[in-house]
Amino acid sequence: MRGDDEDEETVPGAPQVDVSEIGAVAGRAARRIERNGGEPDNEVYRAWKAMTDHLNLPNPATSTPTEFADAAVAAGMESADVAELTRLFEEVRYGGHTPTDERESRAVSALRRIERTYGEGAV
Repeated sequence: MRGDDEDEETVPGAPQVDVSEIGAVAGRAARRIERNGGEPDNEVYRAWKAMTDHLNLPNPATSTPTEFADAAVAAGMESADVAELTRLFEEVRYGGHTPTDERESRAVSALRRIERTYGEGAV
C-alpha cells in the first residue's frame, strides 16, 4: 500500500517520480507475458528497463538491480514487490537460471500487485 506523504523517505536532490506510470508499465508488461507466453527473462528485462526509465535514474542502461530497487522504494513503492522483481531479474539475467513457468507466474503476480497499487485509479 502507498504510505502517507509524511512517512515516505526521500533522497535529497532526487527528482519526484510518478509511481502511477510505473504501475501502468507493470500492467503492460504483465499483459505481454500473459498474452505471448514469452520467455520471462525477455519480458522481465523489458519491464525492468521501462520502469527504470520512469524512475529517472541517471543512466538506466547501466543501473544495477540494487540501484533500481533503491530508487523504486525511495519513490514509495512496496519493498516486497520490488524485491520479488529484483530477485527474478537477477536469477534469469545474471544467475544462469532458466525462465520457467513458475518464474513467469511470479513476475506476473508482482507486476499485477504493482499495477493495482500504483496504476491509474489506485488509492
